Amino acid sequence: MGKVYSMTIKYLDSKRISLDTSATFSEDFSSSDGWTIGTGQSITGGYLYSPKDSANAHDVHSIKSYAIGNPDDMVLNWDWKYVGADFKLPFIILSSTADGYGDPTEGNKRIIFKNNNSVFNVDQRYFVSGGSNLEDNGTSDSATPVADTMYYYQFIKDGNDISVKRYGSIADRTAQTSEQQTLTDTWTGVGYTGTADIAYIVIGSYGNYGGDAGANYMYDFKLYSGVTSAPAKPTNVQDNSILVEKD
Repeated sequence: MGKVYSMTIKYLDSKRISLDTSATFSEDFSSSDGWTIGTGQSITGGYLYSPKDSANAHDVHSIKSYAIGNPDDMVLNWDWKYVGADFKLPFIILSSTADGYGDPTEGNKRIIFKNNNSVFNVDQRYFVSGGSNLEDNGTSDSATPVADTMYYYQFIKDGNDISVKRYGSIADRTAQTSEQQTLTDTWTGVGYTGTADIAYIVIGSYGNYGGDAGANYMYDFKLYSGVTSAPAKPTNVQDNSILVEKD
């Protein structure tokens, strides 16, 4: 008979914390390490700030490399605050190339999440080698944002079926209740599987629409690969405890 193992926990103090170590990739913007930061953008105080594109220079964007690949299933949670009306066009992009807003080059793809005032869009833009630029475009025109209000988004990819929901709190997003806005779509499979792996996350704003349109704060994101639901964050976990393996 082989060894039988047990696990004990030694508690070193009485401090209790909440932990979430299950995300495949996460960013809390506590540091700018690894980010290529665009003109006028900044990472400070736990967020990435993007101004509007006042110079009409196509877009402002920051990029960081993440080896996401092409998971059949995934969940992306992010926390977003829009600065002012008309709420055009802040974006977050999952991309196989290190570019700003726009269409992919041959052999590549881009998944673009963007807000256009009351309309939320998700575009899967793809260019299969030997083909041409095509896209799957999903929209939801149901909930104009409010300036300086935090929103909690969740994107779920379940095979070729996708959804994006906007919530008013982390608790609602975790429980998947009281959604403020919902978008669903079905993607063209070859557009996703027939192009290069997702390798970058791009965050910024596009166009100059007057006022503070497009300016936004990105506070946090977590990507869970290979799943269709994000695990709830465990609570009441002992800080500074040690796991000890015993024979």
